Amino acid sequence: ALAAMVLATFLIALALRYGLLRYWGDSAWLLGAIALALWAAWIGVIALVVQALRRADPRPAMRRWSGVLGAVGTTVPWFGLVLANLMRST
Repeated sequence: ALAAMVLATFLIALALRYGLLRYWGDSAWLLGAIALALWAAWIGVIALVVQALRRADPRPAMRRWSGVLGAVGTTVPWFGLVLANLMRST
């Protein structure tokens, strides 16, 4: 079910991006919806990785570290956007 959610949100983002191409630069709502769909797909991928790590090593230490890695991994796209904006402004 999680893999299907990842695929669905990614396909929704692609459909919004290329299906509504003429509105791409004009609509902040469209850009927000695409970013939200891509972020949801990224969260799903992180959840799949965390599940795989926990199944590979069921010890409590792996549960803790996989949770930490998952929490950090969910914010990576936002840090990338901030860094890109910072580099563009200089």
